[in-house]
Amino acid sequence: MANITNPPAGYRSWGSFCYLNPSDPACEDIPGFYGYDISLGANAALLALFVISLIGFIGTFAATRRGKSFTFAFIAGVILEILGYAGRLMSYKNRFDENGFLMQICCLTIAPAFLAGGIYLCLRRIVYAFGPENSRIKPETYTRLVSPSFPGSALSHLLYSDTWP
Repeated sequence: MANITNPPAGYRSWGSFCYLNPSDPACEDIPGFYGYDISLGANAALLALFVISLIGFIGTFAATRRGKSFTFAFIAGVILEILGYAGRLMSYKNRFDENGFLMQICCLTIAPAFLAGGIYLCLRRIVYAFGPENSRIKPETYTRLVSPSFPGSALSHLLYSDTWP
């Protein structure tokens, strides 16, 4: 077990030592950016599912050329999810690497805003499918209400995730 009060000679902190020597036995008791061990299998599976989703969205758009706003929102969201899970896999290799942690925390915080925006853009069509008489709001109103709020939602996620330049 390492003496976690004093880092090895020549290093400012245990974090800087463990960043360069992640497999050193002294680093086993030093916490990284996560309070748990990252699961390689789960994160690789989610990464693969989002890559398959991206291929599906691009293929569907190429074949139909419909739903440009929905497709853009979902492709942007899925790309951010892919980058986020790639960051988690980077952190699996070295839990002291700040780049992987920042990559996953920023991308996985912002991505749901784009995915939700894509779903909101579909509300008008969903109301038409179930019958406009079942909705208190006219179907055309949904897109008018949601479209201006989407940039605000993305901006709030950017500010919340502390990624503003």
